[in-house]
Amino acid sequence: MTGMIAVGVMAVIALGLLEPANIAVPVELKKTRPNPAVIERLMQRFVHCPGITGLLQIATFVIMTRLAS
Repeated sequence: MTGMIAVGVMAVIALGLLEPANIAVPVELKKTRPNPAVIERLMQRFVHCPGITGLLQIATFVIMTRLAS
């Protein structure tokens, strides 16, 4: 059950935070006058979210190995 929670949180991060930023950054850059503050705020997601996702992946490995043993 806890493994499913960790995977669910990773999915929410990927689909709810990172994917919209992946779409919003190129859209902002295509504008005639892109706003650097908006781009900076969106790119900060790419600094924090992968770290959280990596920790959750390690937690998933630990949970799954404990279930197997």
